[in-house]
Amino acid sequence: MTRAIADEVLPPAFVVSPPPETRTTAAQTSVLTQARALLTASHFGDKRRNVWGAAADGSVADLKREISALWQEYVVSGEISEAVHCVRCLEAPSYHHEVVKRAVSSSIVDGGPREFELCLQLTRELADVDVLTPEQVSLGCTRLVESVADLQLDYPRAPELLAQYLDRIVELRLLTPADEWRDAAARLRKGEAAGVGGADGAGGANGTGGA
Repeated sequence: MTRAIADEVLPPAFVVSPPPETRTTAAQTSVLTQARALLTASHFGDKRRNVWGAAADGSVADLKREISALWQEYVVSGEISEAVHCVRCLEAPSYHHEVVKRAVSSSIVDGGPREFELCLQLTRELADVDVLTPEQVSLGCTRLVESVADLQLDYPRAPELLAQYLDRIVELRLLTPADEWRDAAARLRKGEAAGVGGADGAGGANGTGGA
């Protein structure tokens, strides 16, 4: 409530003027009292701004830059534990799909076999330690399928390599339903549109081989 009031989502009167006692429980009264105390504490300003995490004050562009930087550092160092720590420090779990998208697209367009394997390892490790949820993996992969035509402009084999990534992630049981994602991977290899859960993408690489 203090953060919502600070962001002008709620009016200060929301906590200053509590509802009638007959309609308020003891727990509700306690929360309102604490909220009023926090709002009037001059030293609480900085803490209040970070109630929703460090990422709350940043823009989407800032998050994208941080994700790009942590990926580049991970590629250079190969330190997966540090990469996981950096993703945690983003404090933006609802935006972890961008981590998937950036890692995969960068490994395809700017990398090689090593970067591709690092990408797979990072996805698996983030999922194993419950930093990356199945929903975020799926959303990240859906966005990749949707943008495969743009990736192909930078690297002609992008659809094929994205198909390989999808197959490997399905094998690790990080993508469901497995049959739909395998079908999407097959269509990417054939140069067909590959939609999963309403996502459509275009691919055009017909070659085979490893990343």
